[in-house]
Amino acid sequence: MASVKQATEVRQEQIARAALSVIGQEGMKGFTTVRIAREAGTSEANLYRHFKNKDAILLALVDAIRETLLTNLKARGKDASALGRLEHVFRENLRFIEENRGIPRLLTSSDLVFTKQLRRKWYSIIQQYLKTVEVLLERGKEEGSVDKGLDAGAAASIFLAMVQHTSLNWVLSDFGLSPVEAGNILVMLAVGNAAGGPVAGRMADRGTASIKGVTLGGLILYCLSILPLTGLFSISSIFWYGAIGFSLGFFHSFGTMLYSHAKGLFPITIAGTAMAWVNLFIMAGGGVLTSGLGKVIARYPRTASVYPPEAYHTCFWICFLSMAASLVFYAFSRAGAVNPKS
Repeated sequence: MASVKQATEVRQEQIARAALSVIGQEGMKGFTTVRIAREAGTSEANLYRHFKNKDAILLALVDAIRETLLTNLKARGKDASALGRLEHVFRENLRFIEENRGIPRLLTSSDLVFTKQLRRKWYSIIQQYLKTVEVLLERGKEEGSVDKGLDAGAAASIFLAMVQHTSLNWVLSDFGLSPVEAGNILVMLAVGNAAGGPVAGRMADRGTASIKGVTLGGLILYCLSILPLTGLFSISSIFWYGAIGFSLGFFHSFGTMLYSHAKGLFPITIAGTAMAWVNLFIMAGGGVLTSGLGKVIARYPRTASVYPPEAYHTCFWICFLSMAASLVFYAFSRAGAVNPKS
């Protein structure tokens, strides 16, 4: 009796996997019992022996996805530290999505949003996923590898958003750059950003240049790092995309020195107010620019919900020229004192 039950569970899992494969190949429009039965190598009648209807297959499919995602969260990889585990989880999740194109297509379909059972089930998976990532981040705080002031809940949401954003971009690009490749570029961007800040601070502290000089030099190189993304050069190698991502992250972090420079230009009595205004314009400017870039992209014609490369090239040109103009303006600001050598 137990062997019969086990065989039924195995067959149900095979059918669920076949359904995911169908969604990956044809989207939800191909999600029919006839097509699933053919993919699973069985008859449509046999399909109904294991599942009541298509909704039941979808529920089983989401359960299978859940098991894999939670297994990835528990995996340690070569580095058993909290951050090492998070990096391993990030890469494994992207690899899982890359091997199963049906996952991002399912998550962006109306079937998931408007089916109550599926919506509740997927919500439960997300909450469990976020909680596990949050626990890992809290463990990182205890290890000293994560800043103790970090909001673990917010960071967990950002972690999940990175996976979702990469997967969605993969679908919209008609499965061009794989999630693992896109994820590697995001990792290089983060690594560059983490490495650049200490370097910029050390350069300013050594007193070889003013804080403004260090900031301006780094941001000029950041501006030049945007140029390859404007379509001016033909880039096809993932290596060069990774190098550009690292360069953008590394030199972007020099911009944090702007706060130190601006603070030194004002009397201590109004330094806090000055920093608040600087932060306001940085946030508001980014919000306005992002909205504007979205409208620029929307002006281009789409093919199968995908915008042409020229749309993004135009946006990067806008970013490059805006950054160049702001650097010219910043170049005329007062330098401030050069830090004495220690």
